[in-house]
Amino acid sequence: MGSDIVLPPRGACRICNFARLTSISQHRSLCTLLNNIPPSIMESSSQDYIWAFFCKFVPLGALFDSPCREPLPMVQLGSDRARLVERLEANFENPSNAMTWLHGPAGTGKSVIAYTLASRCRQKDRLAGSFFFSRRHANCRNASSLVFALAYQLGLSQSQAKEKIVEALDNDPGIISPSRDLREQFARLLIEPLEAVDWGSPSRVFVIDAMDQCQDQVPELISLLTRLLSHMIDVGLHIFFTSRDYMKGVLIKRHLLPMISDLALDLTGITREVRSFLRQSFDKIHKRHYLQCRKPWPPEEVIGRLVDRVGPHFITGSIIVKFVECPDHDPTERMDSIDHIFSNPSSSSESSIDDFYKFIISTTDDPGQACLYLTIVVNLAGMLSCSQLDGLLNRAPNPKFDMRSVLSQLSPLVRTPDGHDSAVQVCHESLCDFLSDPLRCREQFISEAMVHRLLAYSSLSVMIEELPNDSALCSRLSQLATESNSVSLRTFDNAEFLSFAMYSPPEPLPFLSMLWHIMQRQHTGLQIDSRTKSALLYFCHIWQILQHFDLSVADTLPAFRLLANIKSLPVLLAFPIFLAFESPRSGQTLGSSTLPYDSRIKTLDTVAEIVSNVHALKDQRSTGSGTLDYACTHWAYHLSLAEWNDDLRSIVTAFMRQKLQQWLVKAWCLQDLETCLRTLCEVRELCLAINLPIHFDPDAPRTAADTKAGDDAEKASLAARSVQELVDELKRPRLSLSRMSQKAPTVSSRGRNGES
Repeated sequence: MGSDIVLPPRGACRICNFARLTSISQHRSLCTLLNNIPPSIMESSSQDYIWAFFCKFVPLGALFDSPCREPLPMVQLGSDRARLVERLEANFENPSNAMTWLHGPAGTGKSVIAYTLASRCRQKDRLAGSFFFSRRHANCRNASSLVFALAYQLGLSQSQAKEKIVEALDNDPGIISPSRDLREQFARLLIEPLEAVDWGSPSRVFVIDAMDQCQDQVPELISLLTRLLSHMIDVGLHIFFTSRDYMKGVLIKRHLLPMISDLALDLTGITREVRSFLRQSFDKIHKRHYLQCRKPWPPEEVIGRLVDRVGPHFITGSIIVKFVECPDHDPTERMDSIDHIFSNPSSSSESSIDDFYKFIISTTDDPGQACLYLTIVVNLAGMLSCSQLDGLLNRAPNPKFDMRSVLSQLSPLVRTPDGHDSAVQVCHESLCDFLSDPLRCREQFISEAMVHRLLAYSSLSVMIEELPNDSALCSRLSQLATESNSVSLRTFDNAEFLSFAMYSPPEPLPFLSMLWHIMQRQHTGLQIDSRTKSALLYFCHIWQILQHFDLSVADTLPAFRLLANIKSLPVLLAFPIFLAFESPRSGQTLGSSTLPYDSRIKTLDTVAEIVSNVHALKDQRSTGSGTLDYACTHWAYHLSLAEWNDDLRSIVTAFMRQKLQQWLVKAWCLQDLETCLRTLCEVRELCLAINLPIHFDPDAPRTAADTKAGDDAEKASLAARSVQELVDELKRPRLSLSRMSQKAPTVSSRGRNGES
């Protein structure tokens, strides 16, 4: 096979698209490898491998029936909303009405209607896909996540669409990159697969909820959805989406096109349903608690006052019911309290939810502490249980936080399941809006920037304490990289070795075993593994990013030195290390050589040891700390939104010097290398903006003793502070980073199964 090797064409480098001679020389071996990949290999095993690769990036928590999502206040649909659902289902049969926008104020039941529609469409085999946006979940709040989720569901139900999605990923695995253009992702992963489907009756529906919760590119997203429909005008495809009327102060209707049906909620009809819901719920409470008071309880005039204040806001009515039936409290006393705070006839229904949120917070033992805990929960970037939150926040000798004891007093507003790993969930997005608005929250307001500072500090503390200092993997990689110019390593870039790359499954140890057999000239009977094409193409996409990543600080920061060591390796040795991090582990082993001593065999043994180190780290994840996983995934996100102080500057400096390399290894196991590289790049920009004295002043580094002494002093000072002192500090008005001339860049948080 060596005589059949295809060399890369002269001109531009296939990896970086640069025509410079240095680029072509630097990437020559990788270009040779790519040019020897067969143009089209599409076996069933290859399709399964590519589909499994794609599924790693799908945000399954955004699907309408996902158990990861907070439970909706599911109440039986009244006659008005039942008729609305029937009307919407009838619209799905009208080809001239291909998109429907249902809109209304927060808390009026739009998500319940969307859930009901998605459920009924699934029962009738009409659901093409669903996506429920949520700004409180990192992988459910951006436009790319929507594309991945809809494409995934489409592929599950339509084999022709799955084949087109697999084909798109086979040709360009980098299409799932967060840096890729949304229009290109939309075309390759949605429009082309939809066009490949032989559609028949009945029509299919995409159900998208809470479009206003999307944090990026909403106008373009609406435009792309319209473009999708223009391609599918005759196949009976319908898109239904909900949102509030405004998003970030901008009227969403401005971005709608004529082909979109604009449907506003009938707030009068919903108000009637709220009355019916309250009456039925209170009758159940009366019966369940064996109340001695006369029925109907509460009297109709009290129900009337509640309805006047609650209006069409179902979420307010749902929270009232939860408050009244709280365990260990007398429902009649709680009902009297509700009637008292809602007795002001001049207040509007829009302000009733604010009044009620304030009232519930005021009933706790320490309202200031309760408001802090709530603000922490709504600003989390992922899901954590009470015990995990305590583990994140209590990073001092004297514990300060007891999440369950405080949040249990707020049960109408948050769910605190009993399970150790069951996540805390807030009742509704309107609570996030309330806590983030100083005009609504008033004296209970706590700056989000300061809460992000607390979460960033806590995440960094967790990583400093829990990330292991064992650097066997890094040491072996460094040892391997020092031989990068040796003859033994350069032989791995020769044409014969490169030509055999396709003859191994995309698993690290079998790949090394294949190289071992080639060195022994035992390569008869080898078969091309079609799955390896996708793995190699995706590896090349990441390799391209790494080749242009600024590693000028590799001499001062070990994390960058680790990347420099990987970058210096021959392609065929970097590839199995990449597979060890990015792919499920294989049970195979490399085996032992029967050849006389050969430096190349020793090199393969070293790479195999690195692979085994990675596998051991990934095995630890199943028994590891959910708190540590959260910290490793989201620390940079919190850091980018934090208001900085001396404590935060000190711990960031300590972390960057002591544990950034260990974080990189752990984060690569949790996510993917591209996400890690993006995080490193953005954190470096952040440190420059804050003028942090890390590698930017290499001539004056702190010694290890100085670092430890400083860290110990910080922990001692923080340990002496109580939660009340922390609340007082967070409420103290300060200049936030967003108003400073050097604003910190925002870090997007994305990981597998979405996460960013």
